[in-house]
Amino acid sequence: MKKKGFTLIELLAVIVILAIIALIATPIILNMINNARKSAAKSSAYGYIEAIDSNNGFADAEVEGYTKIEDGTYDTSEISVRMKGKAPEGGEVTITNGKVTSADICMNGYNVEYNGHEAEVKNKCVPIKNITVDNFNSNDITWEDIRNAYQKDPTSLNSVMDAGITRNVTVTGYGTHPVRIVNTTPCSDSTRSSLQSKTACGLVFEFTDILVPGPFNTTNSAMSDWTASSMYLTYFASTGSEYLYNKLPSDLKPVIVDTTVVSGHGVSTANNGVSTDKLYIFSLREWNTGSDGYDAAGSTTTALDFYNGKNADKRAKKHNGVAFDTWTRTITSDCDSCIYHLDTNGNKYWSYCHWGEANKYGFSPA
Repeated sequence: MKKKGFTLIELLAVIVILAIIALIATPIILNMINNARKSAAKSSAYGYIEAIDSNNGFADAEVEGYTKIEDGTYDTSEISVRMKGKAPEGGEVTITNGKVTSADICMNGYNVEYNGHEAEVKNKCVPIKNITVDNFNSNDITWEDIRNAYQKDPTSLNSVMDAGITRNVTVTGYGTHPVRIVNTTPCSDSTRSSLQSKTACGLVFEFTDILVPGPFNTTNSAMSDWTASSMYLTYFASTGSEYLYNKLPSDLKPVIVDTTVVSGHGVSTANNGVSTDKLYIFSLREWNTGSDGYDAAGSTTTALDFYNGKNADKRAKKHNGVAFDTWTRTITSDCDSCIYHLDTNGNKYWSYCHWGEANKYGFSPA
C-alpha cells in the first residue's frame, strides 16, 4: 500500500509560514537580548559605584589594604577598586565627600549615566582610553583611541601636544617618521569657525622631519597656486602617482578626514587656490612665522596651537639628520614662481627657484 506524502504546494506553504514566524519572532528575540544586555550594564554600573563607595568606607575605617580615593573627577583608568564583575571600559566618575555623586561610564558596551541616585542606560558606547604623555606612543594606544579621546574632550590631548611627544608612522616607500600633535582647538571654536581654510583647526598632526626631499615644481612654469605644482599633483592629489595618503598605515587612514585647504595665489590670478585634501603642508601663518602683503591667503587661516607664540625652534626640519629648507604651500602674490619656505633655522624666507635643488628643499606633510 502506498503512503501519501506532502505535495509541493503544502511544503511551500509550511516554509512560508515558518518564514513569517521567524520574521515576527526575530525582532522580539533581538530586543529581549538587547534589554538583557542593558540590564547587565546597569547592574555592573551599580556594582562599580558601590565598590568605590565601599572602598572609601573601608579606607575611612582604616581597614588594611584600602586606600581612599579623594574627592574629584577621575577617568575610570585612574581608579582601582575591588569589585565583582567587569570594570568599566572608559568614562568619568565624580566623587564628593567620599561618595560617587555622578558618573558617565561605558559598561558592557553601553553608556551608563549616574546622577547620584539612579543609573540610566543610554546608547551603545565606544570605550574611551585616557591618552597621556606616558602612553601616547605605546602599542596599547591606537589611532582610533586618539580620535575617540579627542572627540570626547578636545582638551584631553593638550598635555601630549604641549610636551611635543611623538608617535612613529611608517609610510610605504618613505620609511618610518615621527609625528606630533600641533593643534587641538576645534573648528567649531569661535576663534576658528569663520576661517575659510580648515588646516589649523581640529586635531592636526605634523611630520616632524622632511618626508620627501625635492622641488616645489619640476619645471620653470607659472603656477596659480599650490594645486598647480608638481609636488601637489604627485603627492597630495588623489590621482598622483605617489599619493601619500594611500601609503599610510591601514589603521591611520580611517581617522583622517577631508580638509578644506586654501593656498595663496600668484600674480597672474586674483583667486586663492581651494582644494579638499587628506594631507597638506602648512602656510606661513600656520607656522606663525608672520604673514605679509605677499601671502594672499594669510587671513584665511591662523597659527596652530603648538606654534602660537612658542616652539619657534621646532619649525626647522631635517632629512636623515641633515638640515633642510622646508616648503610652505604659499606662492607669493607678486610672482608666479616665488614660493615661501622656512630656512634651516625655521625662519620665513622666499625663493625664486621653486624648482630648487632636491638636496636642499623638502616638505613635511600634515
